Amino acid sequence: MVQIQSPGATGPGSVLWINQWKTPFATFPVISPAARKRQALECFGLRRVPRVGAAIQRRSMEEREKMKQNARVIVAALGLCSYAAGGFADTITFDELGAQPCGFPDTMPLSDEYAARGVMFEGPAPGQGGAILDGCSGYGVAPRSGDDFLAFDIFGSYATLPEIVRFEGGASHVECYATSPQNGAFILTAYDDANNVVDSADVNLLAGTWSYIEVNGAIDHVRMSSISFLLAVDDLSWEGMGGNYQLEVTGECPGTLTVSWSGATPSRQQGLVLGDRIGSTTIPRGPCRGTVLGLQGRVQLIRTLPTGSGSGSVNGTANAFCGRQLQLVESGSCNTSNVVAIP
Repeated sequence: MVQIQSPGATGPGSVLWINQWKTPFATFPVISPAARKRQALECFGLRRVPRVGAAIQRRSMEEREKMKQNARVIVAALGLCSYAAGGFADTITFDELGAQPCGFPDTMPLSDEYAARGVMFEGPAPGQGGAILDGCSGYGVAPRSGDDFLAFDIFGSYATLPEIVRFEGGASHVECYATSPQNGAFILTAYDDANNVVDSADVNLLAGTWSYIEVNGAIDHVRMSSISFLLAVDDLSWEGMGGNYQLEVTGECPGTLTVSWSGATPSRQQGLVLGDRIGSTTIPRGPCRGTVLGLQGRVQLIRTLPTGSGSGSVNGTANAFCGRQLQLVESGSCNTSNVVAIP
């Protein structure tokens, strides 16, 4: 039996979940409330603390308390910071289309070449947009991986910005790497299918150094833009929206319950999140910032569980929470399941 205590709670009624783990989850480590809180604070950018109870150093007491409060809010950015790297549904390295030329005059804007993988590229006007070049281009940067990268020359050719990248079926996470022969900045903005901004990120570019950038949310397309005259993008990765991620809770409360899931990405972690009622709560920061949960009121992470092969179940009791609502959130993709009431 695994017993998990509510943070700061003692005495009778403090048990959040008493769980008899089933195979293949028998070896899943138990994370103490103190350790989970420490992970949450680190996830929010606080200095790593060497032990539980160590002082957390911040610039001001006000900022420290604000960050602590945020850390108590939903799921400590899902409490999944340790697992956020995950795998991706697909990655484009821009080496997949065979040998590429050294200069813009010998190629053309990227368009539907990756349509079979559900990705379309668009420049600001027909006949415009980024083109794939070989590292022999004399562009001033080396490809991050392989031999090729997506290149832009804002004033010198058709390969101008902004660039729109559309994902068939949507994406929950998009990331890439960008660099330039000169210092500058790169902006990645994510939009939903109604063209509303769902996330935006920017990164300062150091000449010749590849910089990582990501956006999250219910993404239909992303917009790449830059203040640099020359720009290179490589290793574009994205995570699909899913849609078949299902949670089921059976049994009686008080009593024994079975929590089952299906349609999850295999070999991930997932957060089991509790709320008072159905509603809407947006994760404010961390790897799943911007993800909207279908829960409201005292929203908190109960437990992290491995997804296993993509489906599975655990048995346990949650007598203190009869009638409240549960939802699963997957690490990496930030996909959310349906919301289910504890019977």
